[in-house]
Amino acid sequence: MQKFLLWIILSLVSAQVFAKDEIIYVAPQLGTFDINGCKKRFAGGAEVRMNFIHKIMVPKLGAYITSKGSSYYYAGFNLELPVYKESLYLMPGFAAGGYSKGRGKVLGSVLEFYSSIEMNYKFKNLHRIGINFGHISNAGICKKNPGSENIFLTYSIPLSNFLKFNNTISAK
Repeated sequence: MQKFLLWIILSLVSAQVFAKDEIIYVAPQLGTFDINGCKKRFAGGAEVRMNFIHKIMVPKLGAYITSKGSSYYYAGFNLELPVYKESLYLMPGFAAGGYSKGRGKVLGSVLEFYSSIEMNYKFKNLHRIGINFGHISNAGICKKNPGSENIFLTYSIPLSNFLKFNNTISAK
């Protein structure tokens, strides 16, 4: 699974070279897994958001891991809805993916669905900061379906910033 995600990310990097006016964001996330549960866990992860495919419906790939070793790898999309002057955005999202409980919470299935809503602010340099609230669940496909609510602080960085940084290093 990790090799597959690496292949997808490298493919996206090459696509960014040809998409001059469009943006791919790398969005690191830090927060809490299972905020309504009795055993809240620290979680960290990242999403790759591909704004070059469609301006409003933005495909994404993501992964996160909790402090108890639970992990979730997913693919889906966000809707990018401008709220105020092209600087404040509301982003409802949906994804499906694979969950591994590690030493953490049993969610009832490997196949889990993730619905989320994020509010973020876009700076003039195109970086974004936001708060993301999400729910992971197997949607009742199994008898056990406790679900988990999660909250993340997200900082989105245009992938082109990384490419410029690499070009600066290799030019020296």
